Amino acid sequence: MKILTTVATALILNVGLGAAVVNAQYPGYESRRYYNNSTWRAEQVVRAAYRDILGREPDRSGLHQYVDAMVNRGWSETDVRRSLRQSPEFYQRSGSRYGYGSGYGYGYRDQASEVVRRAYLGVLGREPDAVGMREYRTRVVRDGWSERDVRRALQASYEYRRTSYEYRRY
Repeated sequence: MKILTTVATALILNVGLGAAVVNAQYPGYESRRYYNNSTWRAEQVVRAAYRDILGREPDRSGLHQYVDAMVNRGWSETDVRRSLRQSPEFYQRSGSRYGYGSGYGYGYRDQASEVVRRAYLGVLGREPDAVGMREYRTRVVRDGWSERDVRRALQASYEYRRTSYEYRRY
């Protein structure tokens, strides 16, 4: 019985010591252990938004602020992107002091048009019509939609459902 008690005590101490060593070598490990899936997903969304809009990885405080907003205050990816586009850093990079569409600098309209064009070609297999181009380009510029968002909207359209149904029928 003494041997069993000694082994159990050694295991308990070893596990405790092992956790202490890991925490000493990797600060912040304890908090990462309890990372849940929604927090991880929010962090990925924030990192992608920073790269797309500001062209860099987020700093620690910015990452924490936006992840907290998504997880605890119900912010969406669109909210995060809109907030980044209204930040002083974005205005400084784009050369404008105004919000939304005015703050994108020369050539952004062409970039938004290209995003819409690629989405149309990929989903519907055709060039965008004038109304579709205007509507989706406005979403890209004003609401911060990505090409993925445009593709999702096109896949929810009547035209996509109709053409995919006709294609499956034959």
